[in-house]
Amino acid sequence: MSRYDNDDDRCEHQRSQLNNLRCAPIRLALLRNLENRRQQATHERDARRSTANAMTATDEGGIDLPHDGMERPPLDLVLEKRSDRDPVLIVRDQVLVESSQAEVAQRLLRDQYQPSGRIIGGSVTRLVRVSTSPLSVPEAVFKLRENDVQASANHVAMLGGTDKSGATPEPTEHPLEYGRTSSHGTRVVVIDTGLDRGARERDDGWLDGVNAVDAEDIDLLDVVNAQGVVHADGLLDLGAGHGTFVAGIVRQVAPDADIRVLRALDTDGVGSEETIAEAIGRAVPLFEETDGRGVLNLSLGMETLDGQEPVALRLALDQLPPDVLVVAAAGNAASGIRLWPAASKRVIAVGSHCGDNDLTPSSWSNHGSWIDFSARGERIVSTFVAGEETPGTGAEDDPYDPDPDMFELPNPYALWTGTSFSTPQVTGRLANLLAERPDLTRAGAQRHLQDEGRFSADYGYRLSIL
Repeated sequence: MSRYDNDDDRCEHQRSQLNNLRCAPIRLALLRNLENRRQQATHERDARRSTANAMTATDEGGIDLPHDGMERPPLDLVLEKRSDRDPVLIVRDQVLVESSQAEVAQRLLRDQYQPSGRIIGGSVTRLVRVSTSPLSVPEAVFKLRENDVQASANHVAMLGGTDKSGATPEPTEHPLEYGRTSSHGTRVVVIDTGLDRGARERDDGWLDGVNAVDAEDIDLLDVVNAQGVVHADGLLDLGAGHGTFVAGIVRQVAPDADIRVLRALDTDGVGSEETIAEAIGRAVPLFEETDGRGVLNLSLGMETLDGQEPVALRLALDQLPPDVLVVAAAGNAASGIRLWPAASKRVIAVGSHCGDNDLTPSSWSNHGSWIDFSARGERIVSTFVAGEETPGTGAEDDPYDPDPDMFELPNPYALWTGTSFSTPQVTGRLANLLAERPDLTRAGAQRHLQDEGRFSADYGYRLSIL
């Protein structure tokens, strides 16, 4: 029997993994695992920096502090409690405010304020750092908002094991023939983990013309080990290949789309609100090149401390040309809690159905009145990356696969489940509509897509695309 013959079992295993996220203790254990591993990575980084500084003090030439291919150091994450629901991960000691209110924030926070001066994505957001003593991040945010300063914690989106991916990818064969006829379709920008550097080496044609915007948008695949330490170990990290998989789905639905990929999430599938907002800012000129038209795909999301829309994401989305359609994943926690940016009024939120004859909603998909569409999120096949998965222990708090797979050259494909993968189907369909009807407005394109679906309370218009 071929190892590709057990797709039914593999898909059922992925459903089971996602359904487990409905269990609060399992979800909390996974969050704590990620928090602990990230803190280890931060401690290791600080130790290396101390060593480098010590050597610099004794050696006039000094040494370079390696980042193993990462232009940003690993995020220092901390779990922050909420009164009525699971805690959320935020970046330690960071608050986001509008740059126009930075001076007011500085006055209010006094000694706790250390401005970074970073302007995010050309928008009007600045990062403000606060110390944990005497103010915690929630206390700092509350104090700023009391004084009419728009502020929020630097929230975190995470793919591996918790919010968007949940299930690990499985190797499979691709059942479809390549059918691209043109390279002049709608501009689609995918913000994710980046694009596989091996995409151009494929000989199946599926990723021809799909481009990472810059060198920094290549998916590095292997930067951290299973303990979270910044050290390449020759194995695929938790988020490796996610962006490549998403781009391949867009290509299947919209073969002629002009697809560009930006990286905002690291190889573990983790990204801060700051880095995502910055990537959205980088997408603005890409859409300006196409007269302000196109589709932005965000197969990522985050819960917030107070359930409100994150400041940096809102401001970044406001910078986009008004006719750009933004599509985002609703999440995989079988919850009605709003996930951002999907829940934003500016964004089309996508949940999942099973893909059966009656389009039954997936048991693990998030739901609620804020969901606009649902598409099949189970048994999705797309382009992937070559390499071997990091082995897991099988423990409930271990997001790695206890039965790790090898994805082989030249054309690796994967089977994957999640709203991350129903989302690019809607993106691709909207790209087709814009190509077919250049006169369509953003609202008009969404109405046309609604006409193709069947409305269901809490899951929006259910579409049959792939």
